Amino acid sequence: MQRTNVLWVVRHAAAEHTVGVPDFRRSLRPKGRKQAKRMERWLGTQAQPPGTIVSSAARRAVETAQHVVRGFGLSDGDLITCRALYGAGPGTLIEALRRLPSGTGNAALVGHNPGVSDLVRVLIGSWIGDLPTCGIAVLTLQAPWGDLGPGTAELALAATSDGFRER
Repeated sequence: MQRTNVLWVVRHAAAEHTVGVPDFRRSLRPKGRKQAKRMERWLGTQAQPPGTIVSSAARRAVETAQHVVRGFGLSDGDLITCRALYGAGPGTLIEALRRLPSGTGNAALVGHNPGVSDLVRVLIGSWIGDLPTCGIAVLTLQAPWGDLGPGTAELALAATSDGFRER
């Protein structure tokens, strides 16, 4: 029987809008840092953690992904950044996930809207709405990463930074 993998889809936390700062270089603003710290604590209480995290190389996504790494107790070596995921649509995101090495178990993807929300819609075959900043959709997959595609996942959980429970 095929092992079920879990995909954690994370939208980056709230970012600054500073005149003169290129979009790719935008950092998390104070609200975003608070969201990410809440998320980090919450992730530490969750089952089925990822062993690999794939993130857009944009600064705000990497900063958010670093909180995901710490939340799950992973190391910096478990984080893969990819410039092609910056502003990517669901097709590009799916292709990046399909390229995960065989044998990869659970994984997380940190990216941007509308791409991450569209990715969830494509994979589960229904619309749950836009993921808010620092929002997470947890999907269960019945197929190996190489076979990921439309309708190959089920939504297990959706969470927002307002709903993360602190312990």
